Amino acid sequence: MGFTLIETIAALVIVSVLFSLAYPVYRNAQMQTSKAVAAANLRDFQLAGVMYQDDHEGNFWQYRQNDPGNQVNWWFGSEPWNSNQSAANGNRQLDESNGTLGSYMGKGHKVKGDAAFKMTGKTKKAVFVDTSYIPYAYNVTLGGGWNGNGDVLNRDTLSNPSKIAVFATGAQVDTSSPASPFNPMIEDAQGFDDKPTNKTIHFRLSGKALVIFADGHLEYVAPDPESLDARMPKARIGYLPVELVTGESENGNGNGGGNGGGNSGGNGNGNGGGN
Repeated sequence: MGFTLIETIAALVIVSVLFSLAYPVYRNAQMQTSKAVAAANLRDFQLAGVMYQDDHEGNFWQYRQNDPGNQVNWWFGSEPWNSNQSAANGNRQLDESNGTLGSYMGKGHKVKGDAAFKMTGKTKKAVFVDTSYIPYAYNVTLGGGWNGNGDVLNRDTLSNPSKIAVFATGAQVDTSSPASPFNPMIEDAQGFDDKPTNKTIHFRLSGKALVIFADGHLEYVAPDPESLDARMPKARIGYLPVELVTGESENGNGNGGGNGGGNSGGNGNGNGGGN
């Protein structure tokens, strides 16, 4: 004996109600997991950074180092030179256990996947093949600028380390193919600076970014609504206040360290996926 139309409708209503009750619980659990994963990744980077500084008289590391004909050393891994120069995004190679900080993270190290990265909008394919997204950004004003050509700073000379962000949850809005100005997408970003035009901080964890500061403490930071990228406002991608990047207000002297050059992002923001 089959179900009547009324019984079928009633069953669908019940399923719909149960789903509406369960989905927020699922999303909340997913967000709490993402917060734990982001904190663990940032702690890994911070520990590797401390070990690097212990070996380099307290100096911060460069965002990027070029070894032409051999490889590019990003702070988060190393990439063969031919991959950086000629391979298309999505087919480029990365060794996360090598590079500036990767070598301090142990053989086979991989950044732990953060589900919240994909929860705020449509994402592009990962830049590097056989690796997950790396949606965490480094303060390039500490490490010689986007091209690594400037002077790196020293942890012992920072005027206010508890107010200077070193790493944060990162992402950027991209409009290059397969995205477009009419169909912008989210791409991971690995660097940030004090320029409002470079919107590479991802406020993806309950509307906030998770930031680790030079003194080692973690803190959730809410965005200034005006800082968010208007191309994808719901993605909550923007920039940090300048005082959290340089340790000084917009009118202060800051800690220096930036080289004023462009960055390595493929679309003008802070993505290690640029050439």
